[in-house]
Amino acid sequence: MRLAFLRTGSVSLGDCYGLDHFVARDGKWWHSAIQFTFGLVPNEHIWFTALPRKGVCWERLGNVGAYDMLNVPVTPEQELAAHRFAVSQIGRPYDWRGMLGVGNGNGAYCTEVVVETMQAIGLFPDLEACKQHAAEFYAIARKTFEG
Repeated sequence: MRLAFLRTGSVSLGDCYGLDHFVARDGKWWHSAIQFTFGLVPNEHIWFTALPRKGVCWERLGNVGAYDMLNVPVTPEQELAAHRFAVSQIGRPYDWRGMLGVGNGNGAYCTEVVVETMQAIGLFPDLEACKQHAAEFYAIARKTFEG
């Protein structure tokens, strides 16, 4: 399993987000997603994330080179549990207000649902998922998984 963090300025999602500059305020990364390793088809970059107008979903990443990747060292059982949690979240509405820490609890934005998925398997239990920004979470995950 691995995490992907989209680098600020590498791809313009302005028409999709409308919040590029605000969201990217805190650092180099402004979108996150999870890729599960089982059942992987080479060059089929299908990721679990949340997007405006789609909500929590499976999404094909276009320019994979625009992302920084972190491998998440988990057992096959943990990855399966994370996948089951992810599947249970599909269709949940997108709510960008969570980036401000004021989401309504029903929806989720990309990093929020990524952190919640990690928490479903016991990782990052002390983080408030609804208050994590991609840049902040990247720093925490990188320190955790790469030292």
